[in-house]
Amino acid sequence: MLIWEIITVALRGMWANRFRTFLTMFGIIVGVASVITLVAVTQGLNQKIIDDFDKLGATRMGVFINHWRSRSKIPPNERLTLEDRDNIRRDCSAVRYVSAIAEFRSDVRQGSKELTETQCVGSDAEIFDIFNVSFAEGERFAPESSLLRERICILGATTKENLFFLDRAIGRLVRLGGRNFRVVGVLNSAGDEQIDGMIILPFFTAYEWIPRNEQNLGIEMAAVSLRHVPLAVRQVEEAVYAGHPHIPVDPDAEEFEKPIRVWNMNEWRERAKAESKQITVLLLVMGSLSLFIGGIGLMNIMLFSVKERTREIGLRKALGADSRSILAQFISESMMICIGGGILGTGMSFVLCRLIARLPEEARFPDPLITQDAIIIAVAVTFMTGVFFGVWPASQAARLNPIEALRYE
Repeated sequence: MLIWEIITVALRGMWANRFRTFLTMFGIIVGVASVITLVAVTQGLNQKIIDDFDKLGATRMGVFINHWRSRSKIPPNERLTLEDRDNIRRDCSAVRYVSAIAEFRSDVRQGSKELTETQCVGSDAEIFDIFNVSFAEGERFAPESSLLRERICILGATTKENLFFLDRAIGRLVRLGGRNFRVVGVLNSAGDEQIDGMIILPFFTAYEWIPRNEQNLGIEMAAVSLRHVPLAVRQVEEAVYAGHPHIPVDPDAEEFEKPIRVWNMNEWRERAKAESKQITVLLLVMGSLSLFIGGIGLMNIMLFSVKERTREIGLRKALGADSRSILAQFISESMMICIGGGILGTGMSFVLCRLIARLPEEARFPDPLITQDAIIIAVAVTFMTGVFFGVWPASQAARLNPIEALRYE
């Protein structure tokens, strides 16, 4: 029997029981739509995470002495110093920008408006290159502003909005801890709540204001490029170890247990991507379970169809159809049901993703991202479902004795 004849007979059988065929197909439609939609939502979330990391600067790095989680004992008086910053700036060729960081919290007042416990950061002028931020108003402070202890500040986007709303902030005064500071710049939104909500001051202006027992210096950097990040990490570790001979070197320690910990944004970016892949695999498995359930429904209906069409099978065998033709007919029906469900399920997934993308801002996910891989996986699983769950009913039909089949009531 020719292939087109097998397909024609299968289509006629499906059309004769079209309502039952649609109900069988519906489980496959839901399974395929679930797989593609779940993966698309996960991929969209993954892409947003990566984009957010890139906005913050994929080459951004920082270093600290790991008193809290170090596997080796560190003398309690060991702290980062400005000499460490200068050594990194001088000796680490893979590092482009370096800034010392002094953080504290303070109430901020402007007129009748007051913000409590606002994060304030004293830094070098290079911090804006490290944070990868641009200015909505004004400009960065000059390097000598720190040496002169100038009382000037730069506001994050959220801080500016909370203090001035739509008014211009440049040249205005804000009051930090009982002292007036002149606003010389306002940052565009960085997409990071922490940066958007902070106030940045020249380093020494802030550092000498912090009580001596609370002073804790941090250092943040940016590598020359993403390719230079691993080299920059090694160079920074060596520079800080050289400046702190009493800190033990522990080459076998895990990353989070090293005495001197150099973190980088790309490390977190890759970790987020790895976690996203694990979630994607989990959702694929869950979605495939719905396809499996649809396949069981398909096999059940096909077995019922074989029993219902026993006389038809017996008649076809009596007219000369062999077991292979009967087997091919029922497998073809099973596969066409699955392929049709796969096509409709793929279309439904596009509609669902479009609806998710149009949800209100408060309820929406990141825009789903339908990838070619998700569609290929869904179609492949659908095809295998049709074959796997269609073989048993088809073999039952092919094994029927034509004489007994013709007698079947």
